[in-house]
Amino acid sequence: MAKGLTFKAAQAGAPLTAAQKAEFDAAITRLEATDGVVGITGDCGFLMNYQHEARRQATLPCFVSAVMQCHILSCAYAVDEEFLVLTANGATLRPSFDKMLSLAHVTDPARQARFHVLGCETVDGFDAVAKGEKVDVARVTPGIVALAKAAVAANPRIRAVLLECTELPPYADSLRCELKLPVLDAITLVDFFHSAVTDYPVFGLTLPQPSP
Repeated sequence: MAKGLTFKAAQAGAPLTAAQKAEFDAAITRLEATDGVVGITGDCGFLMNYQHEARRQATLPCFVSAVMQCHILSCAYAVDEEFLVLTANGATLRPSFDKMLSLAHVTDPARQARFHVLGCETVDGFDAVAKGEKVDVARVTPGIVALAKAAVAANPRIRAVLLECTELPPYADSLRCELKLPVLDAITLVDFFHSAVTDYPVFGLTLPQPSP
């Protein structure tokens, strides 16, 4: 935990105060000193606003936001193909998302326009996120899937889904099953980097396995 770097502060994306910066740097130092740590991630998509700050302090790779994968999507698909970005609250993310895309090296306005933000705040049961309560995943799943299916049906150019919010990965498999599209989230980002420091057992060399 980096004390003072609250969810509200991360959403605002303002420069870190001296106190926030000290806590942020200390948190990274603690993580890097932990045995087996091979990289540093975050628990909020809005931490994209502080990716460069993390890199300034850390010696290990930092991948603090699922939004980093937008650059991969932008490169992997044709220029007329588009993407759905699901978030906890669309009204909160939309004003700052172009800035976050720029920080993820998607700087061309035409490429940024390919990403469509859709909030899940109206889904039955998902208001627990805003209230800081435990989410009933089984209750919420049908609503998340229906919301995404409607968006994809309305825009057949959508080729992949990015789950910006770290509250959304529990629905990723259901979305993949129903949409038949790639779904990227904070977990796929961690898996990408983690796979780069683990061995392939079928090749005959077994390395010490780092902790996830």
